[in-house]
Amino acid sequence: MNKRITLITLAVLLLSCNSFADMRCRTVGQNTYCDDGNGNSATYRQVGNNTYYEDSRGNRGSYRTVGNNTYYEDNNNSRNNATYRNVGNNTYYNDNRGNRGTIRSVGNNTYYDDDNNRNRSSRCRTVGNNYYCD
Repeated sequence: MNKRITLITLAVLLLSCNSFADMRCRTVGQNTYCDDGNGNSATYRQVGNNTYYEDSRGNRGSYRTVGNNTYYEDNNNSRNNATYRNVGNNTYYNDNRGNRGTIRSVGNNTYYDDDNNRNRSSRCRTVGNNYYCD
């Protein structure tokens, strides 16, 4: 899974499922498996420019990358659909609910700054094939 899709995947987890904040992920081939150790899990499969996901709560959707933009579609609730725009090390997101923010990558750390609610801002870090968020 490429780095841009991984960053966006983690951002969507943080935005849509706050209880997924302590998610740990590993990549095997085209699939990425995530688990928080509390029974919440998700699987991501990359096919070309599309990434498809399904989580343990029955949520399903996809991401499609076109140029610097990535479009997220939630199969369960179109209000969660969002657009991500990449500019340098920053990714700006905007969803159909009016949530906005910035995803910024610095070394092995990724910072999520939520423009609407600073309490939902967080940091994720990469260690080998694992991603940890707090």
